[in-house]
Amino acid sequence: MYWDNKYTFWVVSTVNELFFTALFVSYEALIWGVFLGLTYAFYTLYPARLMTEIGVITIIGWGMIISGTVFAIMGTVWSSDEWSLLANPLIILLILGISIFGAVAYVLFLMSLKYITAVETSILSSFEPLAAMIISVIWLGAVLLKWQLVGIMLMLIFVAYLSISGGKNKETMDA
Repeated sequence: MYWDNKYTFWVVSTVNELFFTALFVSYEALIWGVFLGLTYAFYTLYPARLMTEIGVITIIGWGMIISGTVFAIMGTVWSSDEWSLLANPLIILLILGISIFGAVAYVLFLMSLKYITAVETSILSSFEPLAAMIISVIWLGAVLLKWQLVGIMLMLIFVAYLSISGGKNKETMDA
């Protein structure tokens, strides 16, 4: 699969040594990635007023109840033939762990919006893919190519730049 725009290789391709022509992400994955970026911006910025009026826990609780109900109906969970897996205590423990830690992480993320701005939270959360990559190298033995290392360095440089320039802007606004 080849990509028409030569400037998008920094985002979605593993770089060939000679040419930047190969896209190693399907178009469907690219569309989902853009959609997820937009929804990330939405759920960071939109609930700010609601969180001050109602509270973070209430918003997250209702969001999980509504989304769980909708996706259970849409996904036809009841027609699965894998219910027997829930007899395994390890599976139950893993499901509970993922659910609890995921919910706690999301609560902490939204509660942080009381103390720092949405821009600062999004900058800090940009380290999540970096942490995932480091874990995949250490735990799964993944090998990083030199262009991926260049990408890591660029991300760190720009996150540091945004953090420093954001601090300077805050100081000038306070003065």
